[in-house]
Amino acid sequence: MVLSGQILQERYRLQRLLGNSRGSRQTWLAEDLAAEPAAPVAIKLLAFSPKLQWEELKLFEREASVLKHLEHPLIPEYRDYFSLDKEAGDGLPWFGLVQSYIKGSSLQEQLNSGKRFSEEEGKAIAEQILEILIYLHELNPQVLHRDIKPSNIIQSEDNRVYLVDFGSVQERAKAEGATFTVVGTGGYAPPEQLWGRATSASDLYALGATLIHLLTGIFPSELPSRNMRLQFKDKVSLAPGFSAWLEKLVEPAAERRFPEARAARAALKAANSANLNEGKKTKKRASGRGIIGTLTLVQYVAIACFASIFPALFVVRKGPHARNNVGTMNRAQQAYHLDNMNFADRLPRLGIGIPNYTAKYEYFIRRDRGAVFNYAIPRFENLKAYVGGVFVASYDSDDSNSSQIFTAAILCEAKHEGATPPQRPIARGNSVECAPDTKLLSDNLTQLGKDFELGNRSREQADIGQYEAAVKIAASIESDYLKISVLADIASAAIASGQESRGQEIFAEAIEVAMQSKSDRDSALAAIARAMANAGLNEQALEITSKLELLNYRQNALDAIAHSFAKAGDFDRALDIASILKRDAKQKYYDDYDFESSAKAAIARSLADAGQFDRAKKIAANLPKEYRDRVKQYIIVSRARAELEQGNMQ
Repeated sequence: MVLSGQILQERYRLQRLLGNSRGSRQTWLAEDLAAEPAAPVAIKLLAFSPKLQWEELKLFEREASVLKHLEHPLIPEYRDYFSLDKEAGDGLPWFGLVQSYIKGSSLQEQLNSGKRFSEEEGKAIAEQILEILIYLHELNPQVLHRDIKPSNIIQSEDNRVYLVDFGSVQERAKAEGATFTVVGTGGYAPPEQLWGRATSASDLYALGATLIHLLTGIFPSELPSRNMRLQFKDKVSLAPGFSAWLEKLVEPAAERRFPEARAARAALKAANSANLNEGKKTKKRASGRGIIGTLTLVQYVAIACFASIFPALFVVRKGPHARNNVGTMNRAQQAYHLDNMNFADRLPRLGIGIPNYTAKYEYFIRRDRGAVFNYAIPRFENLKAYVGGVFVASYDSDDSNSSQIFTAAILCEAKHEGATPPQRPIARGNSVECAPDTKLLSDNLTQLGKDFELGNRSREQADIGQYEAAVKIAASIESDYLKISVLADIASAAIASGQESRGQEIFAEAIEVAMQSKSDRDSALAAIARAMANAGLNEQALEITSKLELLNYRQNALDAIAHSFAKAGDFDRALDIASILKRDAKQKYYDDYDFESSAKAAIARSLADAGQFDRAKKIAANLPKEYRDRVKQYIIVSRARAELEQGNMQ
């Protein structure tokens, strides 16, 4: 441990601890004794402890390497990079990065103190950050920051803003053809960055999300979204041009954003000019200018008085890390659904770097019919649990007679502390709300469409065994994809209750609708194949899968079929499916998730459940490390349980 007053490298006297993360990362205000006169500097320290991931050290070294070659007035200047031996670092080797010190406060600190940024302040911040991004993105090789957010922007006493913390930085030339750890912060990172594909447009999205947070006072992942677009315009009054500019920055699809930071800056200046011209016209038309100005002053005073009476309503408190993670899981599920017309059932499939277990929380996913629920459950009784839900709905398209599919998310917090999983959000009619034991953290979802309500009613009838009524209601659903998904769920329920012949008939009806669908054919057939696999109709599911043309849908369906074969004890057939997944993976269409290893891990677990431990161990030994360790642990536990049960029987 390093202490205040300690001198490092016979040069830097530590003065005050500015930040401390997990004990292994510290930021200090220090004095550079070698400077004439002595100058304040900021020192970031990283302890190389047994708990440190090797990737963290590589990122730290990359930050120092990149900063060394940057020269911009709004990026704190690189001064030095050094390491401390174990003796100087109290038993641990430390690495240090020295930069010039900026006296001021981060935008996050200002948000936490209750500050709400005005439109003019937001524009001024945007212009300065864009200047930095133009510089970074036009370097050769291009430099991506990848973690723009309020806490990484420092506002000095003269109102200049500085971009700090290049710990997630990436040089684009080195990224080509390489795989990097997913970095960034949920709520600010765009969908493509959560999948490990950051571009210069990713920094623009993060800037847009940051500005929206500053202007609304609401964390981005807690804002309502539609088709993954942040819905913020009703939270703050902005000039139309600036509002449209922000919307373009946070477009979910990277290709729909500005192509580069320079283009974004030009568009912002154009929007400002348009607003200025409109303001001049308004002045000429207005006859009661003095009255309008008086009303504005009265409104300002009223708001100030309201804030003084009810200060709690104007204070933005930094949310728990778990809450932010569940918000990130929600958005990643929406991105996953865009690609697959299905939700991920396991965290690794989302590719967002959130582990199943952290020091304080367990994260997991529960997929259901037409929805998925993402959980953060505390490991200590003095913390609160969180649950997020993402639902499939539809709306009538303006330019066609068909219904369009979209996903909508909701985030809820347990009302009381404790490690009990909270109830999932509840669908009522065509809306969704948090369960009674939780409170809403994002806007309530309303008007999810008539099809959403019909689907819920149909499934409710199937749950009580009224299959004919369920099918009749499903027939009224306009969206082909939703209708087919609901019919497949009804068929599965009928088979599970012993009415296999009726279930087969309903599956046949769903297939007929899917084959006639022009836009939803593959996604609908994949949904049917997965439902058939869940019902144990694996051979029929394989037949349906053979009709799929799009590889990502086929891989998802085959993965479900392999799991079903393994669960049924047909391990050879399951391994055959895994071989097909391996062959498909070579086409590199959908390479973010290892379907072959997922299937083989499921097979190994099922073999362990069946008592075939040696065969399970053989399969586990050839799995990638991220699967191998968990499967080996499962086999050990299964063997111990089996031996215990056998001992009890004897």
